[in-house]
Amino acid sequence: MQPETVQLGAKYQNLFQTNSEIVLLEGPSGTGKSTASMLYLFTMADRYPGARILIARKTRASMSETVLKTLETLPHGKWLARTSGGQRAWRQKYIERNDSEYIILGLDNVDRIMSGDYDIIYLCEATECSRQEFENLVTRLRNGVTPIQQIILDYNPSHPLHWINQLKDVETDHGTIKVERIKTNHKDNTVLWDAANARWTERGTKYMAHLEATLTGVRRRRLLLGEWAASEGLVYAEYERCLVMGGKLDVPASRVAVGVDWGWTKPTCFSVGVLDTKDTLHIVDEVYRERMSRENLESEANRIMEKWGAEVFYCDARRPEAIHELRSLGIPVRPNKLQSIESGISLVEQRIISDRLKVWDCCVAMRKEFGFYEYDDHQQPVDANDHAMDSLRYLVAGIDYVKSVPDAMDTEGVQEELRARLGLKDVEAEPELSFIERWEKWRNEVWASDEEFV
Repeated sequence: MQPETVQLGAKYQNLFQTNSEIVLLEGPSGTGKSTASMLYLFTMADRYPGARILIARKTRASMSETVLKTLETLPHGKWLARTSGGQRAWRQKYIERNDSEYIILGLDNVDRIMSGDYDIIYLCEATECSRQEFENLVTRLRNGVTPIQQIILDYNPSHPLHWINQLKDVETDHGTIKVERIKTNHKDNTVLWDAANARWTERGTKYMAHLEATLTGVRRRRLLLGEWAASEGLVYAEYERCLVMGGKLDVPASRVAVGVDWGWTKPTCFSVGVLDTKDTLHIVDEVYRERMSRENLESEANRIMEKWGAEVFYCDARRPEAIHELRSLGIPVRPNKLQSIESGISLVEQRIISDRLKVWDCCVAMRKEFGFYEYDDHQQPVDANDHAMDSLRYLVAGIDYVKSVPDAMDTEGVQEELRARLGLKDVEAEPELSFIERWEKWRNEVWASDEEFV
């Protein structure tokens, strides 16, 4: 292997010296984590001929211009790229002269990942992934060439209750599984910081000025300061109480429904909800993907119906052509008729504060968006980081739209929309029934029919 000439900050020596099975490489954006990780992987591949090293991220498509670009920018990485041939976007592995291999996979290719054995796994942007995906990866550490079978998680801090932030040493009957957390900052990146002269380099000065000028709120705390932080202006300020950390879903279900937010260059999101007999809604599965074709939509909808028994897909009403297309494929789609965003947020919030919403840790996109979904200066939800938030709103509105109105009588938007929907212009039209009684009567009739009331 060609010797590397890249200089690393002193803190990264811990990565090369650790004996821990689980390594958490933590820090804000731009601290050199990916570069240090690639150099470590090169070293281990050279030292142990025949080693199998998995380089992974949530999706394969997201790797070509991120971690693989970093790999191929390094001197030895350039040689690997030349000898591997083909375009970076299509490469599946790099092979060393001593037969060590770097296998390139996204976690969206679960069959290939679960059929392989590895010595070291490097998971880039690990906060994108669920704990279940992490645990699946750990089961593949069994190739036995390197003395320690190891997984390295590379990430920026996220919300404080993220599962990665809860990892710690585990005592087992077979010994202790060690977890080592290496915290980095921008001064650990020698491209940005001149340690010998204790000053920022020219490039570092520009980069830090850019971060200082552009990052605000929770992004500043996470991506500049490296803190595990929740937003102060969050739409769902108490969202952390609905996050489920591990465990197994074992509840009797009364119905299963799906919320759908359409996308193309932005992600399409399917959020699967299981409503139990105690009226708790469990978000148990999700699809979060850009550029989903007609075939992709049909495949995912059928998978969800087969796996979960989903009865109905509540979706954004602003895409009638997409609704028509899914219906033509036999997918039970209903457009969201609760057009007020504020009313939908109110219904979701009622479930959160009453502990009737549980979001399981396999739903990474939704859990991540909770921590970014904020109000602007005019107290309107910011139209960003909201694809899973929108699908959740459509789902909850579809389930709770009518039946939750007695709990939302003070919410003017909800009451007004529902009155119009029910045709209740004169609430005294049937004096023997109260407004709420008429509501429930109508609701029960609708549930028994095929009318599209939401």
